[in-house]
Amino acid sequence: MEATVVKTDPERMTVKAADGTIYTFAGVIKDINIPADYQNAGFALTISFYGELDPALPLQNAVISHIGVTEKQENENALLLRAIEILRGMDMKSKVGQLFFIPCPGSLAAQTAEEYRPGGYILFSKDFEGKTKEQISADIGYYQASSAIGLLIGVDEEGGTVNRVSWFPELRDEPFLSPGKLFELGGFELITEDTGEKSELLSALGINVNLAPVADLSGNPESFIYKRSFGDDAEQVSEYIRSVVSVMCDKNMGSVLKHFPGYGDNPDTHDLAAYDNRAYDVFLSNDFLPF
Repeated sequence: MEATVVKTDPERMTVKAADGTIYTFAGVIKDINIPADYQNAGFALTISFYGELDPALPLQNAVISHIGVTEKQENENALLLRAIEILRGMDMKSKVGQLFFIPCPGSLAAQTAEEYRPGGYILFSKDFEGKTKEQISADIGYYQASSAIGLLIGVDEEGGTVNRVSWFPELRDEPFLSPGKLFELGGFELITEDTGEKSELLSALGINVNLAPVADLSGNPESFIYKRSFGDDAEQVSEYIRSVVSVMCDKNMGSVLKHFPGYGDNPDTHDLAAYDNRAYDVFLSNDFLPF
């Protein structure tokens, strides 16, 4: 069974299987001499065991006989261990700063990165206006050089009505089209092609996170998010999300699924609170799926 460590203590180990099921095994740490690294939450493992698993049991009767890692898991775990190593080297100020992904403070960006150690900067249209690709790349490089920890550099480049970068002809001949328009013109093939080009453009500028794709469901033309949504078919929107995120991962571009299940056909929460009184089962079969 391939699984991920949830938590461990001297008496037991709790893991999450690939299908999301949680299992707790007794006596693992003291009965099997596994490396300390294997006990880190998030660590990917391959577990061999005797007996049957029962998700209904708080503690499994099955007994673990061996714990190891595949080559793929080893690569994933190397990133986790590197993150743990970095975290252990941080003081409290750095740990707090890393929680914040803030608007880029312009001329104070380098000073802010050095002093407050934020997790990253979000760039908006003002950060691109009147600049060439070379100038933007140089600016971001300067911010990175001023930060002891690599910065997340994010932007909203959804396509359609939200384009912080491609809106400017100096950076791209035409703004990126909305996902809906791309699908209309060329289906998922054109969407994946567009996502690849978009990711490459952002990467060339030094941007490593695109605050996209929009995973909200919306079928109401009057809703705030309608023009930015891929529609109200949960299965189709889920396929869109899978396609886009897969390409972004291949291009080493960070992705952010936004905004929140149920947000699509509710009022704009920039201005007021929104309430959704639909049954939980409706969310399970619809709004949650793309996320």
